[in-house]
Amino acid sequence: MEKNRPKVGMGINIVNDKHQIFLMLRKGNHEGGTWASVGGHLEMGESFLECVRRELKEEVGLDLENIEMLATLNTIFSPEKHYVTIEVLAKGILGTPKIMEPDKCEKIGWFNLNNLPQPLILPLKMLLEEPGIKEKLKSSDSLRNSKS
Repeated sequence: MEKNRPKVGMGINIVNDKHQIFLMLRKGNHEGGTWASVGGHLEMGESFLECVRRELKEEVGLDLENIEMLATLNTIFSPEKHYVTIEVLAKGILGTPKIMEPDKCEKIGWFNLNNLPQPLILPLKMLLEEPGIKEKLKSSDSLRNSKS
């Protein structure tokens, strides 16, 4: 009998030049009603960067240049739902985010890191509790050419 093992999730954090983070209000059966970064599951044989590129395109129609690793989290939602969550910072984002999967996302928006909507999905809540992460996000800018 095969053991039930944790899944690998990817959290993709996008910060604008106003130091706001991009979040999505989830709907559906996986943590519906929570605010989350763009994210999804790592597929077999996929690199972290390939996963981020695919998920950004599928969920919000964005492209990016690169990623920066932020944290690896052991996320236990319940005894039956356990993830290893790879949290990254998106770099060189091109485009304007839009809802591409209305069956999975109710609304989107940019939020001040000191005034986030509630409730947050567990991995994002855990990420923001990591030492130095809020400061790192506040000093980042994911958007390409946003200084022009």
